[in-house]
Amino acid sequence: MAQRGPRRTVRPRTLDQFIENARGGDPARIWDLYYFTEDPQFRTIGVLRLALSHLSIENLPAHGDGGIAGGEEVAARAVASIFLLLSSVVLFMTDPPLREAATKPLIESIDSICVWAQLCVHFNLAPPGAGPMETYNRIGRLFVQLLLHPVFQDALLVTPAFHNLVIQMWVTRNITMDLDKVAPLCAYVLASQGQCGRHFRVFTVHSRFTTTEL
Repeated sequence: MAQRGPRRTVRPRTLDQFIENARGGDPARIWDLYYFTEDPQFRTIGVLRLALSHLSIENLPAHGDGGIAGGEEVAARAVASIFLLLSSVVLFMTDPPLREAATKPLIESIDSICVWAQLCVHFNLAPPGAGPMETYNRIGRLFVQLLLHPVFQDALLVTPAFHNLVIQMWVTRNITMDLDKVAPLCAYVLASQGQCGRHFRVFTVHSRFTTTEL
């Protein structure tokens, strides 16, 4: 009997195939989906839901001074999922049907998105071929985009995990020393519920990340 040749990997050709391949959480497959959806027509609610599924509280690993449980694969999955989520959220201004379809699942996931994002910042997680600053900027852009929409802004501004994330980002020392001077004021403003505080929060985050290109 002739021996079988090496197993061939069939590259997915459709969006559904890319989504299905990424469902298992392999970071490489999530990046494949990310690059496939560079064409905005493929950024669907299914893609957004896939990203959210990997950023759920249930999937949050144990972490501490020793790092992240699950190591590099879990870290890489988190970064890829953040990038994938942002690629859909940036379309909300020009694609109201996508925004409407995404509202409920995003609101339900606000807390977990913030916790995962803070984990990425805290552990300086980076995408392939780049440094952690790239992840930092994409996280900033993600929340800037969400804050542009009242429904998400209202949800974020009453979410303690978002407050913690913003403080973490503004006091991250390897970004710039100037941020350490801003941190106490930022912490005070985040604790306030007034309209003035709300506008300041949006302005401070927005002013830092609007220049980053996608």
